[in-house]
Amino acid sequence: MVCDEVIDSYSENNVDAYYSFDAAGEGGAQALTNSGAHTLCAAKFYLRYLTDNDFTFRAELYACSGTPGVNGIPTGGALAVSDTHNGSELTTTAQLITFDFSGDEYDLLDGGNYCIAVMVLTLTSGKLQVGMDNSSPTHSGNAVKNIGTWVSESSRDVCFYIYEAPAAKIPVFQRQYRARRVA
Repeated sequence: MVCDEVIDSYSENNVDAYYSFDAAGEGGAQALTNSGAHTLCAAKFYLRYLTDNDFTFRAELYACSGTPGVNGIPTGGALAVSDTHNGSELTTTAQLITFDFSGDEYDLLDGGNYCIAVMVLTLTSGKLQVGMDNSSPTHSGNAVKNIGTWVSESSRDVCFYIYEAPAAKIPVFQRQYRARRVA
């Protein structure tokens, strides 16, 4: 399925710094408030590696506690997880990496608060770096980092994109199933 309609984003053109994560369970996220009813099917983050790339990582969607833009942080377990990527897919030059949720799509509620995260799953060596805006963030949400625990950072924004498939491209039986699932 093609996931090409942007639900929310903060462009990589804003990157002026990077979070660095060097242990399993660490990662970066963006807290946000969803506008409209959407079905998450893909995400992108602006990523690179530092020193080595012997690790795996994936995107995860969480419910958000607190207020995005002020102190939003993930809460509970992941609501949806993407496919897993290997660090060998990255270079030392940052690039947008796409994460597919096609096996675990999630219906986002209008006005719902969420955190979209990129998380290190396993790490033998190296660092996953996540692009962010450290100087003049303008997204309505806030950045979040996890180095043992979630910490909100209202003066930063992670660069990300989240996508849904256009309704016209979703087979009728899936639209009917989703309508029942949300109701």
